[in-house]
Amino acid sequence: MSKEVEIVENLPPEGIYEICQKKFGVDFRRGVAFPYGNKIYLFRKDMMTPDLLVHEKTHIEQQKQFKSPKEWWNKYLSDSSFRLGCEIEAYQNQWKFVEENYNRKDRRGLLEHMSKLLSGRMYGSLIKKREAKNLILNY
Repeated sequence: MSKEVEIVENLPPEGIYEICQKKFGVDFRRGVAFPYGNKIYLFRKDMMTPDLLVHEKTHIEQQKQFKSPKEWWNKYLSDSSFRLGCEIEAYQNQWKFVEENYNRKDRRGLLEHMSKLLSGRMYGSLIKKREAKNLILNY
């Protein structure tokens, strides 16, 4: 990554939060992060865990494949298959980091949490929790 990632305690640009809040019921105050360019927008910086940073950096890299972060977000919000693919990659990268850096008890809890999120409303309830867990583990 050429530029350092900046964590910003603010809502993301382009009305992204408002769209996600309306479409998926996300709550900014509960630690939902929004990558945009080389910035990650988060309610409070102390909510950024090392594994979540890996997840969000994956989305930053995905955005580089598009003309602009806005173009990536437009596709992410409108195309559920694309959104699911982006999230599977991000959760798999996050899980790799968790496996290498966290103890067994923490890994177990995080896998449950991650699979619940991936299968939940925040991404459009696209898959079942069991499938989410299998996809996360099969990187």
